[in-house]
Amino acid sequence: FHGGLLESFLAHARGHPKSAHLVLKEPHLTMVFPEVSELLEEARLPPASGTVPGSSGVGGGPARGPGRAALGRSWGPFRYVMGAEKMREYAVAISGGQPSYASTGLPEDLHPVLHDEQAGARSPWGSMIAFPMFAVIFSIAPAQAALLDPAMEVDVFRVLHGEQEFEFREVLRPGDVLLTTGTLEAHTVRGNNELFVIRTDSVNQHGRLAVRGRFTAFVRG
Repeated sequence: FHGGLLESFLAHARGHPKSAHLVLKEPHLTMVFPEVSELLEEARLPPASGTVPGSSGVGGGPARGPGRAALGRSWGPFRYVMGAEKMREYAVAISGGQPSYASTGLPEDLHPVLHDEQAGARSPWGSMIAFPMFAVIFSIAPAQAALLDPAMEVDVFRVLHGEQEFEFREVLRPGDVLLTTGTLEAHTVRGNNELFVIRTDSVNQHGRLAVRGRFTAFVRG
Protein backbone atom coordinates (compact mmCIF):
# COMPACT_ATOMS: atom_id res chain seq x y z
CA PHE A 1 0.00 0.00 0.00
CA HIS A 2 1.03 3.60 -0.62
CA GLY A 3 1.34 5.27 2.80
CA GLY A 4 -1.29 7.88 2.04
CA LEU A 5 -3.77 5.30 0.84
CA LEU A 6 -3.25 3.21 3.96
CA GLU A 7 -3.80 6.25 6.19
CA SER A 8 -7.04 7.02 4.34
CA PHE A 9 -8.19 3.43 4.77
CA LEU A 10 -7.48 3.49 8.51
CA ALA A 11 -9.31 6.81 8.84
CA HIS A 12 -12.40 5.21 7.29
CA ALA A 13 -12.02 2.06 9.39
CA ARG A 14 -11.95 4.01 12.65
CA GLY A 15 -15.55 4.92 11.94
CA HIS A 16 -16.49 1.32 12.72
CA PRO A 17 -15.54 0.97 16.42
CA LYS A 18 -17.37 -2.36 16.83
CA SER A 19 -15.19 -4.07 14.25
CA ALA A 20 -12.75 -6.57 15.75
CA HIS A 21 -10.99 -7.43 12.48
CA LEU A 22 -10.05 -5.61 9.30
CA VAL A 23 -9.37 -7.46 6.05
CA LEU A 24 -7.17 -5.65 3.53
CA LYS A 25 -8.71 -7.16 0.42
CA GLU A 26 -9.76 -4.26 -1.81
CA PRO A 27 -12.00 -2.85 0.96
CA HIS A 28 -13.17 0.00 -1.27
CA LEU A 29 -15.05 -2.55 -3.39
CA THR A 30 -17.64 -2.84 -0.61
CA MET A 31 -18.67 0.72 -1.52
CA VAL A 32 -19.12 -0.09 -5.19
CA PHE A 33 -20.34 -3.69 -4.87
CA PRO A 34 -22.30 -4.06 -1.60
CA GLU A 35 -22.74 -7.78 -2.25
CA VAL A 36 -19.02 -8.47 -1.73
CA SER A 37 -18.93 -10.73 1.32
CA GLU A 38 -15.27 -10.84 2.36
CA LEU A 39 -15.69 -8.18 5.05
CA LEU A 40 -17.73 -8.36 8.23
CA GLU A 41 -20.83 -6.21 7.96
CA GLU A 42 -19.60 -3.79 10.61
CA ALA A 43 -16.24 -3.43 8.85
CA ARG A 44 -17.72 -2.36 5.53
CA LEU A 45 -17.18 1.12 4.20
CA PRO A 46 -20.22 3.34 3.55
CA PRO A 47 -21.97 2.54 0.25
CA ALA A 48 -21.18 4.65 -2.76
CA SER A 49 -24.49 6.46 -2.44
CA GLY A 50 -23.65 7.65 1.08
CA THR A 51 -21.71 10.67 2.28
CA VAL A 52 -18.00 10.05 2.74
CA PRO A 53 -14.99 12.36 2.97
CA GLY A 54 -14.49 14.03 -0.41
CA SER A 55 -18.19 14.05 -1.36
CA SER A 56 -20.54 17.00 -1.35
CA GLY A 57 -23.12 15.37 0.90
CA VAL A 58 -25.84 16.12 -1.67
CA GLY A 59 -26.82 13.08 -3.73
CA GLY A 60 -23.38 11.56 -3.24
CA GLY A 61 -21.90 13.81 -5.95
CA PRO A 62 -18.24 14.85 -5.95
CA ALA A 63 -17.16 17.95 -4.07
CA ARG A 64 -16.25 20.86 -6.33
CA GLY A 65 -14.17 23.44 -4.53
CA PRO A 66 -13.03 26.53 -6.48
CA GLY A 67 -10.14 25.72 -8.83
CA ARG A 68 -9.78 22.15 -7.53
CA ALA A 69 -9.48 20.72 -11.04
CA ALA A 70 -7.71 23.62 -12.74
CA LEU A 71 -5.97 22.31 -15.84
CA GLY A 72 -2.22 22.77 -15.70
CA ARG A 73 -1.95 22.05 -11.97
CA SER A 74 1.30 20.12 -11.47
CA TRP A 75 3.05 17.82 -8.98
CA GLY A 76 6.74 17.05 -8.65
CA PRO A 77 9.38 16.67 -9.85
CA PHE A 78 10.03 13.26 -8.32
CA ARG A 79 13.59 11.90 -8.62
CA TYR A 80 14.39 8.28 -9.48
CA VAL A 81 17.77 6.67 -10.19
CA MET A 82 17.72 3.63 -12.47
CA GLY A 83 19.50 0.56 -11.05
CA ALA A 84 20.66 -2.48 -13.00
CA GLU A 85 19.50 -5.01 -10.42
CA LYS A 86 16.04 -3.48 -10.10
CA MET A 87 15.72 -3.44 -13.91
CA ARG A 88 16.81 -7.07 -14.08
CA GLU A 89 14.37 -8.21 -11.39
CA TYR A 90 11.49 -6.42 -13.11
CA ALA A 91 12.31 -7.95 -16.50
CA VAL A 92 12.49 -11.42 -14.94
CA ALA A 93 9.19 -11.01 -13.08
CA ILE A 94 7.30 -9.56 -16.05
CA SER A 95 8.53 -12.45 -18.20
CA GLY A 96 7.08 -15.08 -15.88
CA GLY A 97 10.15 -15.75 -13.75
CA GLN A 98 10.89 -15.26 -10.05
CA PRO A 99 12.73 -12.20 -8.69
CA SER A 100 14.92 -14.71 -6.82
CA TYR A 101 16.20 -15.88 -10.21
CA ALA A 102 19.64 -16.79 -8.81
CA SER A 103 18.16 -20.04 -7.54
CA THR A 104 15.31 -20.57 -10.00
CA GLY A 105 17.02 -19.47 -13.22
CA LEU A 106 16.04 -16.96 -15.88
CA PRO A 107 13.02 -17.34 -18.19
CA GLU A 108 14.18 -18.93 -21.43
CA ASP A 109 12.67 -16.24 -23.67
CA LEU A 110 14.06 -13.25 -21.75
CA HIS A 111 16.13 -11.12 -24.13
CA PRO A 112 19.78 -10.88 -22.97
CA VAL A 113 19.85 -7.09 -23.35
CA LEU A 114 17.30 -6.87 -20.51
CA HIS A 115 19.45 -8.68 -17.95
CA ASP A 116 23.00 -9.22 -19.21
CA GLU A 117 25.28 -6.18 -18.99
CA GLN A 118 27.86 -7.68 -21.38
CA ALA A 119 25.17 -8.45 -23.96
CA GLY A 120 23.85 -4.94 -23.48
CA ALA A 121 27.30 -3.46 -24.10
CA ARG A 122 27.41 -5.27 -27.47
CA SER A 123 23.90 -4.11 -28.43
CA PRO A 124 23.03 -1.05 -30.52
CA TRP A 125 22.16 0.74 -27.27
CA GLY A 126 25.59 0.18 -25.75
CA SER A 127 24.27 -1.00 -22.38
CA MET A 128 21.66 -3.09 -20.67
CA ILE A 129 18.24 -1.45 -21.03
CA ALA A 130 15.00 -1.56 -19.07
CA PHE A 131 11.85 -3.41 -20.04
CA PRO A 132 9.61 -0.59 -21.40
CA MET A 133 6.88 -0.88 -18.77
CA PHE A 134 9.47 -0.41 -16.04
CA ALA A 135 8.53 3.24 -16.54
CA VAL A 136 5.41 2.76 -14.44
CA ILE A 137 7.59 2.38 -11.32
CA PHE A 138 8.84 5.95 -11.36
CA SER A 139 6.15 7.71 -13.39
CA ILE A 140 3.31 6.71 -11.05
CA ALA A 141 4.56 9.02 -8.28
CA PRO A 142 3.02 12.31 -9.53
CA ALA A 143 -0.26 10.57 -10.42
CA GLN A 144 -0.48 9.28 -6.85
CA ALA A 145 0.41 12.71 -5.53
CA ALA A 146 -2.37 14.26 -7.60
CA LEU A 147 -5.06 11.90 -6.32
CA LEU A 148 -3.86 12.33 -2.73
CA ASP A 149 -3.59 16.12 -2.96
CA PRO A 150 -6.15 17.55 -0.49
CA ALA A 151 -6.76 20.46 -2.86
CA MET A 152 -8.11 18.02 -5.46
CA GLU A 153 -10.76 16.75 -3.01
CA VAL A 154 -10.65 13.24 -4.47
CA ASP A 155 -11.95 10.38 -2.33
CA VAL A 156 -9.42 7.66 -3.13
CA PHE A 157 -11.90 4.94 -2.21
CA ARG A 158 -14.02 5.98 -5.21
CA VAL A 159 -11.11 5.87 -7.68
CA LEU A 160 -11.02 3.23 -10.40
CA HIS A 161 -8.00 2.79 -12.66
CA GLY A 162 -8.80 3.83 -16.21
CA GLU A 163 -6.61 3.94 -19.29
CA GLN A 164 -2.84 4.18 -19.12
CA GLU A 165 -0.44 4.88 -21.96
CA PHE A 166 3.26 5.58 -22.46
CA GLU A 167 5.25 7.29 -25.17
CA PHE A 168 8.91 6.26 -25.14
CA ARG A 169 11.46 8.79 -26.39
CA GLU A 170 14.66 7.30 -24.93
CA VAL A 171 15.72 3.85 -23.76
CA LEU A 172 16.25 3.59 -20.01
CA ARG A 173 19.72 2.58 -18.82
CA PRO A 174 21.33 1.83 -15.45
CA GLY A 175 22.46 5.06 -13.82
CA ASP A 176 19.89 7.26 -15.56
CA VAL A 177 18.52 9.94 -13.25
CA LEU A 178 14.90 10.75 -14.03
CA LEU A 179 12.85 13.70 -12.83
CA THR A 180 9.12 13.13 -13.30
CA THR A 181 6.49 15.86 -13.17
CA GLY A 182 2.75 15.31 -13.39
CA THR A 183 0.27 17.75 -14.92
CA LEU A 184 -3.52 17.70 -14.85
CA GLU A 185 -4.20 17.56 -18.58
CA ALA A 186 -7.95 16.92 -18.67
CA HIS A 187 -10.94 16.82 -16.34
CA THR A 188 -14.48 15.91 -17.31
CA VAL A 189 -17.68 15.40 -15.35
CA ARG A 190 -20.22 12.78 -16.39
CA GLY A 191 -23.23 12.96 -14.13
CA ASN A 192 -21.91 12.39 -10.62
CA ASN A 193 -18.73 10.81 -11.97
CA GLU A 194 -15.42 12.48 -12.79
CA LEU A 195 -12.56 11.62 -15.10
CA PHE A 196 -9.04 12.93 -14.49
CA VAL A 197 -6.17 12.61 -16.98
CA ILE A 198 -2.71 13.22 -15.52
CA ARG A 199 0.18 13.54 -17.95
CA THR A 200 3.63 12.61 -16.65
CA ASP A 201 6.89 13.81 -18.19
CA SER A 202 10.11 12.05 -17.17
CA VAL A 203 13.28 13.94 -18.11
CA ASN A 204 16.69 12.26 -17.88
CA GLN A 205 20.01 13.67 -16.67
CA HIS A 206 20.73 14.97 -20.17
CA GLY A 207 17.67 17.19 -20.09
CA ARG A 208 15.84 15.06 -22.67
CA LEU A 209 12.30 13.78 -22.33
CA ALA A 210 12.67 10.02 -21.86
CA VAL A 211 9.08 8.91 -21.21
CA ARG A 212 5.70 10.60 -21.39
CA GLY A 213 2.77 8.88 -19.75
CA ARG A 214 -0.93 9.44 -19.23
CA PHE A 215 -2.85 8.05 -16.27
CA THR A 216 -6.63 8.16 -16.33
CA ALA A 217 -8.53 7.97 -13.03
CA PHE A 218 -12.30 7.43 -12.92
CA VAL A 219 -13.92 8.71 -9.72
CA ARG A 220 -17.38 7.33 -8.95
CA GLY A 221 -19.87 9.87 -7.71
